[in-house]
Amino acid sequence: MNNYIIVLPDGETKGFRKEEDTHMFIQGYYEEKVGRLNNDIDLSYEDYATEPLEATIGICVSLGAYEGECVIYQLEDVLEKINKSGLFPEEKQEIIEKLTQDKIEFNVFDYQIDNILKDATVIPHR
Repeated sequence: MNNYIIVLPDGETKGFRKEEDTHMFIQGYYEEKVGRLNNDIDLSYEDYATEPLEATIGICVSLGAYEGECVIYQLEDVLEKINKSGLFPEEKQEIIEKLTQDKIEFNVFDYQIDNILKDATVIPHR
């Protein structure tokens, strides 16, 4: 079973056993986004700054502001919050079953648990 989950800006959820893997996933996620933006003809690093590192930071800040951020949670804490929530027992069971799969196929917005996640402990991304 996974120990951590990442909720992407679009609500999709990914599961990981090790915390380090969550940080590597997020780094790759943003590297891909930066690469895609940098390959856009209408948008280049020069639009953000003269130094590549400054440009990358600028692009990532813009991504976070416009799309939202990837958020890491400890799965055990999330499951506890779901169990204590006001959801119907059948809904809780369905959500918990989906979140405890090895390969998680789950969107927090489809199940409207984004409000429950606000009470869960966030693990800072480094």
